[in-house]
Amino acid sequence: MGKATGFLEFDRHDRGYEKPETRLKNWNEFVVPLDDKAIHNQAARCMNCGIPYCHNGCPVNNIIPDWNHLVYEDQWKNALEVLHSTNNFPEFTGRICPAPCEAACTLNIDDSPVTIKTIECQIIDRGFIEQNLGQVGQYGILAIGVAAVMAIASGARFYFVSILGERVLTDLRRAVFDHLLVLDATFFDMHRVGELTSRLNGDVATIRGAIGSSLSMALRGMVTLTGALVLMALTSPVLTLAVVVMAPTIILPVVFIARRLRKMSR
Repeated sequence: MGKATGFLEFDRHDRGYEKPETRLKNWNEFVVPLDDKAIHNQAARCMNCGIPYCHNGCPVNNIIPDWNHLVYEDQWKNALEVLHSTNNFPEFTGRICPAPCEAACTLNIDDSPVTIKTIECQIIDRGFIEQNLGQVGQYGILAIGVAAVMAIASGARFYFVSILGERVLTDLRRAVFDHLLVLDATFFDMHRVGELTSRLNGDVATIRGAIGSSLSMALRGMVTLTGALVLMALTSPVLTLAVVVMAPTIILPVVFIARRLRKMSR
């Protein structure tokens, strides 16, 4: 209960709504919540009715009188914990529920019922903020740190792999052209020099792509796969074993069909 004589002292006062023409101009919340004093008075209207019929009216059996009293005592965090004890998703159900608990409210027999839906939505908004506001900043800093580490690691990986690939290509190109310079003149009579150099440049470009970006992506994929398997093993060894066993049965047929198609295309 809230206040013993609250239902005699305060009338029902529900939250308001933004005008339709205002709602069409944005995607913001269109419900106007009550201020602190008004919500305190509405929670005080919860009477000591002995048998709270709102329990039967609530589809998820919320402990309505308890969190009404906690709101009256300005204990929003505790009110949210009581609300979560019977409902895991009040953020959704509190907004879409048609509030049959208000119809079942004892005060509804000869007076206006308690604004249970309004109080519940207020608990969700305020209680969540008071409970998690400090953690939001910590998680934000952690997310920025993780993103910065990933960006630096990705840049370093691509840079060093590219440098390595370019060095390999330089040595390969120098060796090929050095070999061309020492060939006999009869070789050039039998082969077109332009065609040879064009093919060499094309092969070098293919090797550059394989050593550069492809190798870099392959290394990232291997690290990601290893981390995912380790994390999955720590979370669920049975699921990890199932994935390890089933993965070859999916990959091997694909490899077999791909090789067969390659042979047929030649």
